[in-house]
Amino acid sequence: MKTFATILLVLISFVALLFFGFKTFVTSIKDNRGCEFANIDNIEINVGIDIPKIENSECYYDSIQKVKSVYFKFQKLDVQDYIAKNKFEKLEDLVDLEPESLQYFLADVSSITENPNSIYIKSGNRKNNTHFAVYNALTNEFWAVVHFKD
Repeated sequence: MKTFATILLVLISFVALLFFGFKTFVTSIKDNRGCEFANIDNIEINVGIDIPKIENSECYYDSIQKVKSVYFKFQKLDVQDYIAKNKFEKLEDLVDLEPESLQYFLADVSSITENPNSIYIKSGNRKNNTHFAVYNALTNEFWAVVHFKD
């Protein structure tokens, strides 16, 4: 009986260690604001949007404003499936774009104003951030701005 209790204790300790190690790792990705470590995963966690394979990216973090802005040029993908899966909404009017968010975009945003019929947006609030994302279905470009609350 003593052997069984020891094995059970070791097994429970091992599972707890794995769980807390994984939780710590995910938290470190979520809390990272830089552009070097796990940038795509950080955006996926903080914005709640899947980032598929990319061709190109740009990223900037303003530590004073606590704002992270990213640009991704996606590889070819099923546009309608991507829009539906990530719950983007079609842009009705360019006025819907938040001007304060656009200032953080690093890439050329002229493709947004040139192709307003292919623009989809998503914004939201989370416990630790507010975010705004724009997807151009025609050019497969994606921009996101995350404003951290702390």
